[in-house]
This record gives sequence, C-alpha cells and structure tokens, in this order.
Amino acid sequence: MNTTEYHKSTLRVLSILESLADASSGLTMTEICTSLSAPKSSMFPIIHTMASLGFLSYDENTARYSIGVKTYVVGETFKKSDGLMKIYNEKMHDIVTTCLETCQLGILDGNRVLYIDKVESPEPIRLVSDIGKSLPAYCTSLGKALICDLDINELRALFPDSFESFTEKTLKTVEELSKQLEEIRQTNIAYDIGEVIDSIDCIATPLRKHGKIVSAISISTPSYRFTPEKKDLIIKSLLKAKKEIESFVNSDIK
Repeated sequence: MNTTEYHKSTLRVLSILESLADASSGLTMTEICTSLSAPKSSMFPIIHTMASLGFLSYDENTARYSIGVKTYVVGETFKKSDGLMKIYNEKMHDIVTTCLETCQLGILDGNRVLYIDKVESPEPIRLVSDIGKSLPAYCTSLGKALICDLDINELRALFPDSFESFTEKTLKTVEELSKQLEEIRQTNIAYDIGEVIDSIDCIATPLRKHGKIVSAISISTPSYRFTPEKKDLIIKSLLKAKKEIESFVNSDIK
C-alpha cells in the first residue's frame, strides 16, 4: 500500500517515533522536520502534544526531543503481554547467564537490522547498544543471519548501492556477502568479526517460523574475550536457544 493511503497525522506520529529511535542523542524540532520533509507549522502541534503527554521527552538545555517514558512503558507492556517475546527474552537471559556476554534480538527492516530486544552482559566491559537502533544487514551477524536464504540476484536488489565501510574488515561486495551466506545456510551460524566495530565480535543464528526466517539472535563480545573456548560456548548456546525457540513458535504445526 502506498503511504499516501495512510492517515497523514498518524503516519507522522509513527515517523517521529521511528526517527527518534534512531537518534541516541535526540533531535531538535528542525532536525525532526527535516528528516521527515514536513513543515514546522504542521509538526509543532503533533510534537508538542506527544511531549505534553509523556510520549516524547524535551530537554530545555539542548532543545532536543527524545523517546519519552510513556513510549517506553508501551513497549515494555508489549514485551510482557506477547508470548513469543517472553520466550525470546527468557532464552536470551539463559544465553547471557551461560556466556556472560550481551545478547540481542533483531528483525529485518528493508536492508537493515532493527534491534528489538537485548539482555546486557554483567561484565564491566561490554557492548553498549540500544533497542530501536538499526544497522546495515551486510555487516552484522544478525543481518547476515536474517538474509541468509537470499540468492545473489535478491541480494543485488536488496543492496543496489555500494557497501559503506565501517572498518577495514567490512565486506566490500555482494559477491563476498553471498559466499558467507552459503556457509550460514549450512551451519546456522553467522559472524561479524570486527566489521562494524574493530574491537567487537558477534555471532548470530536465524530463527524460523514455518521454515521462514522471522528474526535472529546474537551474542556480542569484546574481541579480547573471544577465545576459541568462548566461541564454542556461544555457538552451543545459540543453537540450543534456536532449537527451543523454534519448537515453541512452530508448535501449532499439526
């Protein structure tokens, strides 16, 4: 459905939330309007109302808006009420208890990974990430897990532009990516070894419902802790969680 068929004011509310979810330090009114290509005259009453009701937070010192506490509460309520999210979160906690590293849950949003849940590592030195952020799928373990079923032509359609390099290890071409995806299909394990952040390594596994990949979970660890023993433990823990989660989500199959 074309976006012109949606209710414009409602679409703007949702677009504001999406824009702020990707902005860790918040956005000014001008930045929000620019990102959405919308005039201040129509955006001001929407943003003002959302801030007044607590769905947005306004910092008078920086003149920046960010996600408000009520939006956070709504998200937490969904997580508590949705049976699948409960299972995801329970298994993620199990993984962190075993591996002592940060676990993240992601879904595919276009050609990017949208991070929708996380369980932090108890270690003082760990990956710091935010729910609601997104990163390109081609350079993250979660992203590679989510797109591992795509063939070379589908990948070219998904990534029509050249790959942005985050580090020297970031993949350069669709052909390199396709080769990695072949291995992921065989092993159910995807890697990001310093492709986004030099000092962070990640492993992920795809999660399927009725044979289709619907999400993925990953473990991220500082490179200095990514020993062969830790790698084996992470893989074992991810595959165990994969089996248990997929058993739950596919339990309606007769």
